[in-house]
Amino acid sequence: NLAKKVVIDLKQFGSVQRAKLGITIADINAEIADANALPAIKGVRVQAVNLNSAAAQSGLLKGDILYRIGQSEISSKAAFYEQINKYRPGDKINISYFRNGKMRNADVTFRNHLNTTDYLSVRNDKVLKNIGIEIRDLNSLEKERMNVEGVMIISVSKGSLIDKVNMEPGYIVEKFNGRIVKSAHEFIQLLKNSDSDVEIEGFYERYPGKFPYRFHLGETPQNQ
Repeated sequence: NLAKKVVIDLKQFGSVQRAKLGITIADINAEIADANALPAIKGVRVQAVNLNSAAAQSGLLKGDILYRIGQSEISSKAAFYEQINKYRPGDKINISYFRNGKMRNADVTFRNHLNTTDYLSVRNDKVLKNIGIEIRDLNSLEKERMNVEGVMIISVSKGSLIDKVNMEPGYIVEKFNGRIVKSAHEFIQLLKNSDSDVEIEGFYERYPGKFPYRFHLGETPQNQ
């Protein structure tokens, strides 16, 4: 099932969609099991809960013993991560846990590593590699914070075509040859259909003003 999920994620999103609870955990030993009146030496103990994480929002606390995810009992840290890896950001699940010797339940909505429920897809298609970049869609928090639709440049390969125009990671693409860009898929299609001069318009969140970049697709990147 996990292998199927990975394959589907790669086909649909270009990358594996990983669910996050936002906690640090440790295995259970006999002493901890006895102290918490556990029915068996199973589960994982919450060592820390990240602020505003999925776990925090569901009411989980440091010291809680996570015992079951959905219908699956958790025997160890390895089993915990195996179960978590079956889910995607936005998925909802019930978690059973012990606190002060009593079994409780929490409904949890998983998040991604940016602490949102968006699917995140880092695209590194061949047409992007040819010019030396990786891109992804903006997540919902970024769109709201910056009041913009667009695509973020994640990485720029040294010596590439894009590197030569001095574009940096973190650049937000708004337009491609005058056309508004709302998604990584749109950006890639526009790039595939272009065969000459390209002008990209956008900005950096950390710098004021707009930063247009121009390049010619006929140039050969140095790193190929």
